Amino acid sequence: MSEHSSQRSMRQRVVPGRRMAVLGAMVTACAVGLSGTPALAADTDTRRPVAAASTAASVAKEQERVRAVLEHLVAKKIPGAVATVRHGDQVSHAAAGLADVESGQEMTPKHHFRVGSNTKVFTATVVLQLVGENRLSLDDSVEKLLPGTLRDIERITVRQLLNHTSGLDDYANHLTSMQRTYRPHELVAMADERERLFVPGARWEYSNTNYVLLGMIVEAVSGRSFTEELHRRIIVPLRLHDTRLPLTTSRIQGRYAHGYLLNSPDGTLPDETVENPSWAWTAGAMTSTTTDLARFQRALLGGDLLKPEQLAQMKETVPMGADPTRSYGLGLMRNTADGTTLWGHNGQIPGYFTAAFTSEDGRHQVVLAVNGNPNSFNQLQFLGIRDAMAELFEHSS
Repeated sequence: MSEHSSQRSMRQRVVPGRRMAVLGAMVTACAVGLSGTPALAADTDTRRPVAAASTAASVAKEQERVRAVLEHLVAKKIPGAVATVRHGDQVSHAAAGLADVESGQEMTPKHHFRVGSNTKVFTATVVLQLVGENRLSLDDSVEKLLPGTLRDIERITVRQLLNHTSGLDDYANHLTSMQRTYRPHELVAMADERERLFVPGARWEYSNTNYVLLGMIVEAVSGRSFTEELHRRIIVPLRLHDTRLPLTTSRIQGRYAHGYLLNSPDGTLPDETVENPSWAWTAGAMTSTTTDLARFQRALLGGDLLKPEQLAQMKETVPMGADPTRSYGLGLMRNTADGTTLWGHNGQIPGYFTAAFTSEDGRHQVVLAVNGNPNSFNQLQFLGIRDAMAELFEHSS
């Protein structure tokens, strides 16, 4: 990463607050696109040759449609894009553009991405599993679970960390480098030494500090590293072979897409792939594929990872500002429009953007990943992402 790129990156949050309104509007547009979509009833009975042939043709048609949407997106000078799309039992994987601009390597659905704040959904799931096991309570204070970690100004609870109502400042606004190794307590200290944004519970304000504290709580309560808990509770049971939480390894393991800063003044595409992920940890350091993210989200919202009580708690939301169509639960965003509800999260980190959302009934799901830094998107590219998500939530009839 160039010095210019590095200086810009250290000011870019995992999910910057100034972009939340735009991203929320984008996802709301997805809901609008879905609201008029009829349910898909794919016939997969191979004992009926005519029906099977019809289904195969439908799958191929949908695959081409998804690819065409992505090709239209990368035409807006976004290096590459990957999507996993599900309507009912029909799943499509497609890619367009380049994973590596310098070598000309084409993007494929198997390429790995940094998924940014989609990490938070995994972190919240582990915490809620511990709640379901009576290892901790949503109303436990940070002081009880991590004595002496925060200044004793106001009582902050686990629930307030999960739904971003803690009032803690975001350490990501104060990073001096993304190449050095940070320990979790260092990240928390950056925020703790600053004035609280508001009294805990008073309102919503996105802060990565909340989710680093949650990672520390998981380790304190379980007696294991967060990585161990993540693997034994989610990654191994779901066979998420392409999902990792790197600690200090700067390069992405496996076949990965390079991440780029777009629209630089000199017309170049600075490569932002290499960074020390310790600065994001349980708030945003994970790497994965759209296929793995889709599998995880389907298992989560389908009730395979949490008990009914904890899944219901995860869906108890608070407003994300003044927009009544958007609210935030315990690690999940809720977006509504025209009576349609989507659950999921955005992931935003230097070089990459991901969005993973599922309809309330669980039948429609889109996971989109692009290898461009959203903080550097121009208006045309933002609108392109919005339109692509809306189109992907539709399907061939």
